[in-house]
Amino acid sequence: MAYVQERGKYTVVNREASKQINFPENRTDYKKQVSSVTINNYLRNIKVFFKWLHQEGELIKNPFDKIEKLHSIRRQKSGVSQEEFNRLLDQFDYTTFHGYRNKIIVMLLQHTGMRIGECLEIEVEQIDFKHRMVLLTKTKGKNERYIYFSMVMQRELRQYLKLKDRHTETTLLFPTKRGTKLTILSFEKQQ
Repeated sequence: MAYVQERGKYTVVNREASKQINFPENRTDYKKQVSSVTINNYLRNIKVFFKWLHQEGELIKNPFDKIEKLHSIRRQKSGVSQEEFNRLLDQFDYTTFHGYRNKIIVMLLQHTGMRIGECLEIEVEQIDFKHRMVLLTKTKGKNERYIYFSMVMQRELRQYLKLKDRHTETTLLFPTKRGTKLTILSFEKQQ
């Protein structure tokens, strides 16, 4: 761990030939300190590997059992201004079903902070317009939870549902035009 911290970013390569393709020394962060978050990610991956070796009987003792992760401070990422967000929304073609659907998805993500995977799993019956909330049933932690949305989002969702019902007959809130589940990869490719 100390070696990784000392050597700096992009100083070690798998193959010398890759230097001729990637030119790591031209990066602005070349040789800068590797963050403790990155080192902890490396450590976590190594720990999983050695745990597996131990469980498979390849090792008598896991040498990483007592290795502690580094203390790390996660820095707050800078937010997006309202102007930047409006420019993002202007990129969608509202005249098409999928363009309008994608705009509503982005708005719902921004209003609620839910994950994209959770958003694409929502079914219409999970929306409670009276209390302006959505029950998320397929979450990362597998625990159901409610998320709340604004009156603006309530109006947008109602408008979207009118359009959705003209294009598809599925219980999914954000389906494809064929009525199937929209995947994260498909959504990202459309952006």
